Parts: sequence; C-alpha cells; structure tokens
Amino acid sequence: MAGIEYNRPERDAGAGAPRACPHCRQADQLRAVQAVFLEGHRHVRTESGTGDQRHAVTREVVSRLARALAPAPPAPRVQGRGCLGAFLVLVAVGTFLAGSLAGHWFAGSTGESGPVYPYPGWDEPASGPEPGLFFLGVIAAIALLGAVLLFAGVARANRAYRARTEPGLAAAERLWARGWYCGRCARAHFEGESAALTLQEFRVRVWTAGGYGDLADTHPAVDLHVALRPDGSY
Repeated sequence: MAGIEYNRPERDAGAGAPRACPHCRQADQLRAVQAVFLEGHRHVRTESGTGDQRHAVTREVVSRLARALAPAPPAPRVQGRGCLGAFLVLVAVGTFLAGSLAGHWFAGSTGESGPVYPYPGWDEPASGPEPGLFFLGVIAAIALLGAVLLFAGVARANRAYRARTEPGLAAAERLWARGWYCGRCARAHFEGESAALTLQEFRVRVWTAGGYGDLADTHPAVDLHVALRPDGSY
C-alpha cells in the first residue's frame, strides 16, 4: 500500500504513545494499529510429496483482526474466474485441434504445398471435411468466447478497484497510521482523540478519509467479542 513505510519500527511505546485506552482506561495491551495489522500477516509454507515429487507451497495467511483494521477494502477475488478462463482456453484449443485433425477441416485447402500428415492416406478422402465433427468447432468457439468474457471481467474488476481506492489511499493511510488498538477491549482510537471506536467505526473513519467510506457497509469489519472478567472489567 502506498504512503506507509511498513518496515519501520512499530510505535508500541515511546513519544506520542497514548497513556491509556479511552474505553477501558488500561494501557497494557495498547498497540499501534499499523503494528497489529502487520503482525496479522504471516507466510505459511506447506510441503507435500516425497522424494523427487516433493514440492512446497507458500501462502499468505491474514488474521481476522488484520482484515478488520485494513486501511482499504480488499481487492476483488478474481482468481476463480481467471482459472476458469484458462481452463476454457485449454478446452477451446483441445477441441479445435481434435476436430481439425479428425475431421480433415483443412485437408486439400493448401493446394500442392499441403501439410504433411502423420501417416500416408491421412488426407485421401476427397469428400471434404466431415460434417459430423463440426460440433467440436462450435464447442471451441463457445469456450474461447467464454474465456475472453471472463478475462475481460477480471480486467474490468481490477480497473474499477484501482480507480476507486488509489486516488484517496494515501490520505486514508495517513489517518490510519495515527490509530491505536486496545487488545483488552477490542476498541480503537486515533492519536490525539479521546473517543474509543468499534472496529466498524474505525473502518468508516479511515475509509471515509480515502473517499470510499460507503464501501464499509458492504465490507463490514469483524465484530470481536471480548469476555468480561468476574469483577465486570475487561
């Protein structure tokens, strides 16, 4: 994300750190929102197989709290559509090759310099392409059209996301970097302010600063429940 130096030391203590959470009046679990957000992102490496077939996959795991404190809405999930589009491309290519070879669609169409086929007599039938295999060409065309539509939808979704979030992302991150989160009561507040906010209220404030606050209604922050101690305190 633009505008934030994520590799700088976290601001859990020192100059500028609030003395206590405005909600529970405690400071033992008060941390900078940026630090909590970064801590919630982990890379998990999983290995499978044995011997020469052994391979490893690394994936990023994001905690629910990190998602709730994100300064921008999540990018659209387009991996499924992209994979389906790639599969349809393979279907289109496979069915087209099968139909063209088995149906002799291009037999005799190149004149004397025709293609060399795998074995003698491949293109001997002079009756032309076999009509019964043209359905493979139809399947190939439909699959290719579906793939194009899926890829176009993925590109359109990514462009719409960037157009909506990128212009105001820096402003949202500036406000977000001033946030503090209390792990004791699951509330957040901004540096210099005394009002404690729920995670959803914090999200609305940050996202509104970026110009996409209305998206907080369609992407609600997770509601974290904090148990009370027997004496009624957090």
